[in-house]
Amino acid sequence: MVKKDFIIKEINFHSDKISTQIRAVAIGLLIVIWGILIEESKSISIVLKKHLLGIASTALLAMFFDFLQYLFGYANNTALLHQMDEKKKNEIQYDYSDWRYKGQRYCFRLKIIITFIAFVYFIIIVTIFIIG
Repeated sequence: MVKKDFIIKEINFHSDKISTQIRAVAIGLLIVIWGILIEESKSISIVLKKHLLGIASTALLAMFFDFLQYLFGYANNTALLHQMDEKKKNEIQYDYSDWRYKGQRYCFRLKIIITFIAFVYFIIIVTIFIIG
């Protein structure tokens, strides 16, 4: 039998690992694309450059949503702490309908989706230009 506390701990662990991997993939894409774009020995077509810049922009967007997720989380927890101080309580329930809580969750999901899109886009473009 699994207890709720254990599940919450596991979710926190996995979401932290997912966030770390999202950053690694996004930064990795940016580094590889930067390397391709500054390489002088090979001529790169304008079409490929546009695609690579689109992928880099998508990776940056994922990193921006990563930032926003933490910003929403900070705002949400700060508001909860303020409520606890006002009510003189040491415990409070998350308000799952609060815009800050929802923003944090949406940004977490969006950064995963956007990073996945950027990576798949990169693989497709590299494959097309290597084969073609």
